Formats: sequence, structure tokens, C-alpha cells
Amino acid sequence: MSVNDREEDVVVALLSNKDFKDWVLNPSGDRDFYWQNWIKSNPDKLQELNKARELVLQLTFNENNLTPQEVDQLLSEIISDKSSARAGKVVSLQRHTYTRWIKIAASLLLILASSIYVYRYAATAFKTEVAFKKVQTRKGQRLRIDLPDGSVAFLNAGSTLTFPESFSDTLRSVALTGEAFFEVVKNPEKPFVVKTTDIQTRVLGTSFNVRSFEADGATAVSLVTGKVRVAPEHPSREKQEHVLAPGERLVYRQTDHTFEKATFEIADITGWKDGVLVFNDTDFAATIERLEQWYGVEITVRHPPSKDWHVNGHFENEPLSEVLASIQFVYDIKYTIKESNVILICN
Repeated sequence: MSVNDREEDVVVALLSNKDFKDWVLNPSGDRDFYWQNWIKSNPDKLQELNKARELVLQLTFNENNLTPQEVDQLLSEIISDKSSARAGKVVSLQRHTYTRWIKIAASLLLILASSIYVYRYAATAFKTEVAFKKVQTRKGQRLRIDLPDGSVAFLNAGSTLTFPESFSDTLRSVALTGEAFFEVVKNPEKPFVVKTTDIQTRVLGTSFNVRSFEADGATAVSLVTGKVRVAPEHPSREKQEHVLAPGERLVYRQTDHTFEKATFEIADITGWKDGVLVFNDTDFAATIERLEQWYGVEITVRHPPSKDWHVNGHFENEPLSEVLASIQFVYDIKYTIKESNVILICN
């Protein structure tokens, strides 16, 4: 098989893909996310993709009346490399293309619809925008979200999850800011992708936790069951895709764009979805931030601590007063709680 033949095969395969044509004519939402990732994964096929995209865009249909006999004759002439005076009524190529691309263009005409008339009405369907849902949680609020494919997402406080009302035929993608735990229904034909500011986590069916708060300066993916692939949103030339096994956690640091892999205790990372507040050698600033987020309160520190804090403990569905009382046993603090306002004095 020659290089040109292989090139034609790729172009014809793309033109035969309805989702590809829909993306060219309406590059938005879930569909655009999939094809942008396809381009990243297939850089050697970029030239063929661009040719296929040009053909989709360059083939314009005129509204002049043509009989079915004229349509059939026109397609026959294109396939047999004959020129037709009527071609201008239907197909307008904005620049010269080689004979083999004209043949491919003819195949596109046949693939787009069973007849020329179906295509005229299909143009309005391509303009339909994908409807998205955006779920946000306040501080102190945690939600369970049922996704369109039957998968489940548990959204932590102060987080946002965006996803389409209906996933595409080839991909299930969601966007996350904050923290969420996912239980993904297995579907080898339709990968599930969680997109954060910096990285993408790709799975087929598994359960895992993703934490990506802006204040953290890092994104962490923790795998409980199954297998996931994690890669930067904008990968460099170096291989940066990481595969995680159950019990492994990958942290991507935004400051130096590095990855760090380690093991983790499941309860420490995912306990929040079951109402368990976890502290694991947590310093003072992080303790205050976690309490504010967990209970939806504002803590005013009147006097900072004179020594470093290393808070440890698991608190299952405990009120704020009980947590502060426990901390008081270890550190010399005084506090007052008035509705959603807390005053903390450290000695």
C-alpha cells in the first residue's frame, strides 16, 4: 500500500465518521473535547485530519432545484472523474484539489445523507448546542450526583462539576473544580474523562478521587479500584502519562509542573464522602481552611498559635464544637461559636 493510499484511508475513515463531521460543523462542548484529545493522541494524522476537515467545509450545497436523476448523474460523473457543467449547482470547491480528493469528496456526498435533500435539512441539526449541567456546592455542603451514563459523582464542599445532559457516542467527559469522588460504570467503548485545570484523568470503569482546589496549588488523583491514566492537559514532548494502580495517588504540582506518586490510606482521602472529617498531620492554616469548608463557617483568628500545629484525627459526623473541643485538649485555644461565625484565640 502506497503512502497516498494510506493517507486516503485515514481521510475516508474520518469522512465516514458522523461525529467528526458534526465536530467540524459545530466544534463545541463534549464533542470538541473529544476531537482535541484525538489530535493530541494522533499527531501523525494531523495532515489527513486537516484535509478531511477542509473537504467538509469546502463542500457547499446550493439550493437550486435538482431532480433525483440529475443528482445521480452528477455523482456518477464525479466518481468517474468527468467534469459537469451542473457541478456548480451543488458542489463548490474553493481551491484546486487532486483527482483522488474529488473521489473522496464524492464519497462524502454519499455518506452525509441518503439523498441531497436530507443534507439540506441536516444543516440545522448541526447547529444544535450540547446542553450542559453545572452543579455547585457551598461550603459545608456535599452532594451525590447521578451522571447520564449511570455513574455517580460525590461532590465535596466548595466544588463545581460540569457535564453534558447526554454523553456523546464516543466519550464521557466532565469538568471539575474542587474535589469529587467518582464511581464510574464500565464501558470499554466510551472512556470516562475528568478534566481539571491542569490534568486529565481517563478511565473505563473504576472508583477514584480527584482533588483540584486553586488554593492547593496542586491536583491529586487517588485510585481506589480499577485503573486510570493521568496526563497533563497540555503535554510536552516528554512522556508524561502515568498509570495508577489501586492504592496509588498521583499529585501534579502547578508551580514546577512535576508529578509525584505515592501510596495512601483510603479512609484519609475518601472519608469525606461518608461524612468523616480527616486530619493527618495537618498544620494550623490548613486546619482552619478545612474547618471553614467542612462546616460552612468563617473563622476569625484573634491570636495566632505560638507553635506549629500537627492535627490528627477522624471525626465522623461530629459537630464543630466537638472538633474544636478535641483540638483544645492538645493546643491551648479558646473559641466562641455564634451561628456561622467563629472566633478563635490561640495562646
